Amino acid sequence: MSPEQQLRVLGDIALSALAVNAVIAGLALFRRRRGRALLAARWSVVDVWVGVQVIVTVLLGLSLLIGIVAFSAGVSLTEMGTLSSQRALLYVALPGVVVQDLLFFVVPAACINLRYRLPLRAIGLPPVPRRRDLVAGIALGLAAIVVSGFLSAGIDAFAEHFRHVAWVGAAIAVDKNNPVASVTKMLPKFGAVGLILTVLGVGVAAPFGEEMLFRGFAFNALKRRLGLWPGILISSLLFTLPHSYGLGLIPVFAVGILLAWTYNNSGSLWVTIALHATNNTVQVLLAYFLPNLFRG
Repeated sequence: MSPEQQLRVLGDIALSALAVNAVIAGLALFRRRRGRALLAARWSVVDVWVGVQVIVTVLLGLSLLIGIVAFSAGVSLTEMGTLSSQRALLYVALPGVVVQDLLFFVVPAACINLRYRLPLRAIGLPPVPRRRDLVAGIALGLAAIVVSGFLSAGIDAFAEHFRHVAWVGAAIAVDKNNPVASVTKMLPKFGAVGLILTVLGVGVAAPFGEEMLFRGFAFNALKRRLGLWPGILISSLLFTLPHSYGLGLIPVFAVGILLAWTYNNSGSLWVTIALHATNNTVQVLLAYFLPNLFRG
């Protein structure tokens, strides 16, 4: 996708968000005149919507700053777009991941703590995890890798059989050429430092941020408003959207369902953080030590 197309897509998304905000504001005004409140005191779905907009707005600004710093350090625009060099990983990808997941964690935590007046313990995130939660999360994470691996293999076989279909061919191209695929293919060339930084960014930062936003915040709000399975499915869809894959979105969605179901049944965000961290870390290690698995 060219820069012009990216800007056009961002503009369309911004206009759509403004339209939704206008509808929400109109509903709020209408209900207020009737003596009713639009927002629940706690866990309103609108809170999630507003929180996501805050995250995206701040992230866009900080991403621009990261890009300027990277460009001044000699990283070309092509490298930034494809993440095809160690400099791009160091100056663009990893700072971007850390900033994104810091926002994913801080914004929902601030809403829960400051607006709802609840401690993070209330969503299953005490300061110190229980050993059994970590053990359960690691075991489930290893199982998830096996299941998602078989699912991915089946999807790949299906895609190759129907490659001649336009949308399938386009999805295959996205899976092979998106920034995540570029980093995966380049990771063995980045050396031990690149491996450690990637594990810290993808294996540690991402699980904390994504679990707070998509399970601790979005799932809790959606479940209370719409019920268990709508909450699981919609929060899993939200979890899937930021991942820049094609057909690879299907295993991500399946993992999202597993994470939401696990969180609902365990009541512990530490379990899903450990599950998520195990899955991501093992994937990074496989990409580094067994790169042939990711070539296609």
